[in-house]
Amino acid sequence: MENFSIDIKYNFSDLQIAYNLHFKKLYPIKSMLLLLFGALLVIIGLLLCFLDNHLEKSILLGVLYTILGIITICYYYWMYKTMGKRMFKKMPDFSNEYHYDFSDEGINIKSITISSDVKWDYYKIALISNDIILLYANKFKFNLFPKRFFSNEQYDSLINTIKSKITDYKDYLKIINP
Repeated sequence: MENFSIDIKYNFSDLQIAYNLHFKKLYPIKSMLLLLFGALLVIIGLLLCFLDNHLEKSILLGVLYTILGIITICYYYWMYKTMGKRMFKKMPDFSNEYHYDFSDEGINIKSITISSDVKWDYYKIALISNDIILLYANKFKFNLFPKRFFSNEQYDSLINTIKSKITDYKDYLKIINP
């Protein structure tokens, strides 16, 4: 790998892309539980309304379940679509500019609040897409590298380095190219 440096100033859309990829690839079912619950409420509500229309209470209960299911589904999509903005507000350090130096040994990270040398073996999981790279220290903590800050050569070099450097963790390495 040829050493290179980049400066990244994150915005909420970077976090939105990162969290969408994170939940879609690592927690596909867990991230959809709220949506499935809302759909179940709608189905139960509709069944109560249309299957047993002799009792007024079951129709009211069915309408209530349907409305709660629709509200739950709307809440899920609101949460999903605004996750990047909400997380960006919760993590004020992301508004700072970060300087990254990539080398065969690891990544040097500098910002106003951080100065750190991270070796490649620190990372256990890598998610790579056409838009972003996520490098995980564990299942919840990750560094994100949006492609828009890299040249094509730098991005390809980083992908090749990740594929070669995280080989000790083959079982955990997840390469995704949608």
